[in-house]
Amino acid sequence: MKVFVGAWVPPKKAKAKALRWLLVAVMITATGASLLTASLVLLPPKGSFVVNGNSLVVQIREGVWRETKKFSLESLEESKRLSLSRGRKISGMRFPGYCHGWFSYPELGRVWQVTDCGHEVVFLRFASGNRVLLAPHDPEGFLAAATQRQPASFVLRGHAGMQPALGWWAVLFLLPALVCIPVTAMVLLAPARLAYALEPGTLVIRTLARLKRFDLQGATAHILEPQRLARLAGSSMPGYYVGLFWYQGKPLWVYGSNISRGLLIEGEKRVFITPEDEEAFLVMLREVGVATP
Repeated sequence: MKVFVGAWVPPKKAKAKALRWLLVAVMITATGASLLTASLVLLPPKGSFVVNGNSLVVQIREGVWRETKKFSLESLEESKRLSLSRGRKISGMRFPGYCHGWFSYPELGRVWQVTDCGHEVVFLRFASGNRVLLAPHDPEGFLAAATQRQPASFVLRGHAGMQPALGWWAVLFLLPALVCIPVTAMVLLAPARLAYALEPGTLVIRTLARLKRFDLQGATAHILEPQRLARLAGSSMPGYYVGLFWYQGKPLWVYGSNISRGLLIEGEKRVFITPEDEEAFLVMLREVGVATP
């Protein structure tokens, strides 16, 4: 058998079914992201603050998700207007014109808030320990209603009649393409780029982005069906398993179309590859001095 050292050898072909399922998963993810964006664009966040006798009801709508919180005004110990510095989000949502969730401020510490992210807010402190920041469209009217427990309703400042901006519509329609195009290109191009070649004393591996070289001096090679490979870094996409894995207590560099069967080359580093014809590649390795069974 004549061996052409330096010729590119392709990996085993990945199962078409696995690639199809990956593309389906990409489409589902992109569609889900698009629907989430749509819910926020078509149904922008809204907040309302209703004083109803002895209760303050805070109602929030974020897309299709809704939340209602009730506070007893009988336990209200402090209420006032404040001008605050920018807070740090602990959990919740923050984007221009809408801040909801738990935040922390140098002046107050940890608080729960529904505001327009502005500096001017209404601060409420309750005997229960709750500390709340709100941004009603009429702060003075809200404070009067809350302290006198007079029925009244207020909306989040700046959100009355809010309409989606043109930029959000562009994001809504472009998002699936922005997600699908690069990922689909990765699914189709990366496996096609993967290949192996031999130079004197060196294994050369072509990946999507670059060439990797491994010294074969004193190396051995044999067929391996690995079990319980753990990925540490890199890709584990069907048809393109490339990166650093953990196998039998040691690091293993994987460059294959699958991780079920291939060649293990042990030299300065351990490398697992999946050439299309394992036996033919073992012959090529012997030609460059690698010990094989």
